[in-house]
Amino acid sequence: MKKNEKEHKKPKKRIIIPICLAAVIVLGYLGYNAYFYQTTDDAYVENLNVQVAPKVRGEITDVLVDDNQFVKEGDLLVKIDKKKIEWLFKKIQLILNFFHSISYH
Repeated sequence: MKKNEKEHKKPKKRIIIPICLAAVIVLGYLGYNAYFYQTTDDAYVENLNVQVAPKVRGEITDVLVDDNQFVKEGDLLVKIDKKKIEWLFKKIQLILNFFHSISYH
């Protein structure tokens, strides 16, 4: 009878071990995906575009804000080289003075 009992127990082990191994693999795969990948049924992406334009031309000499830093309207973002602007301003003043002097003569 003991021999029969041993033979009867072996088929159970042959079935249970692969089933447990398959269950561990499936659960490991599902756990990996649940941990590293996020899913949702009702997701949306909101995008806020803001255009930044200078009032004057010039070469930027210094950036005063960091990446992703919140700023308010009117905050100084960059410093622009004054040399070209001052040169243009003087040039325009000379031209205006010239035409102003011509108009009075």
